[in-house]
Amino acid sequence: MYDNTYMNRQILMAVCAVSIFAGCGVSTGAVSVDDVNDDAVQDGSELSTTSSSYVLARKDQRKCTYPMCGGWWVKDLNRPNGAEKYVLDLDFTRSGLDQTAQDQAIYLEVVLRGRLATSSVRGYQNFRVYDAYRGLPGKTPAAGSSFYKVANANVQCVRAPCPSLNATKVNIGTSRYFMAVDLANASVGQLDQNWLNDRVENHGALVAGIFTTVNGTFGPETILDASNVYLHIPELPGPCPLFKLRACNPGYVQGYTRDVNRCIVPTGCTIAPRCAQIRPGCATDYTAVTWSGPCPQWACDPTFTLPAAP
Repeated sequence: MYDNTYMNRQILMAVCAVSIFAGCGVSTGAVSVDDVNDDAVQDGSELSTTSSSYVLARKDQRKCTYPMCGGWWVKDLNRPNGAEKYVLDLDFTRSGLDQTAQDQAIYLEVVLRGRLATSSVRGYQNFRVYDAYRGLPGKTPAAGSSFYKVANANVQCVRAPCPSLNATKVNIGTSRYFMAVDLANASVGQLDQNWLNDRVENHGALVAGIFTTVNGTFGPETILDASNVYLHIPELPGPCPLFKLRACNPGYVQGYTRDVNRCIVPTGCTIAPRCAQIRPGCATDYTAVTWSGPCPQWACDPTFTLPAAP
């Protein structure tokens, strides 16, 4: 049982013109590009010292003398013809990430956002990290996938189907409207879909996926078929509210549910049911988190998103 201290889409849309795609947009003001931790400076920019971009990083495994070898290779996302760039080190000093998060940021399934910066070793550069995103364990982007940030489109449709989400291709800046994110191929058994969908739509997670068209109730619908989701780290439960619970009458027990922040919240007293015994089992690098609903409920959370054991 997880520690008890842990227990503690009609979407609201803005009204736009009927021609929703011409009538809705996002404006970006002028910003300084020097050491700015802001997504506005990266769209359309290639890997450079003046603007940030999203990259995949891999450790240099060549066998030669440092500093010529032993650093990192970084490559812009969504630029298939872009070349890898050798950097001497990953500089986390302006990322705000603690040591635990920095340790997570060197895994193969991590995306980094940052820019090139001067190294203390003459003739070499570092990659200055502003943000890190870790993919779901055991999942890799499908062939042909691109990386997107998804957000509510803030549109109101007059008829279905309604493309209520917008996906922006990171580093490129192009975007498109669509219906929904299909998380089935990015998930493992018993992964909390409500939580994961909320991370995608409301908390800036990156989605590696491919757009496809399916036949919906009201006609063809465009969906984003996700093969992995990259969570902004550190990713931990909460913040969770505190509750003062009243005692339940005899024959009744307190029920609980889990919200999109993975907080266990009370649902009130209910008649004590007869519950089947369930033995949670999760894939490698996932941990079973259980709560009473009032019968035992459980989900498999990525282990890296849970607080470290005391």
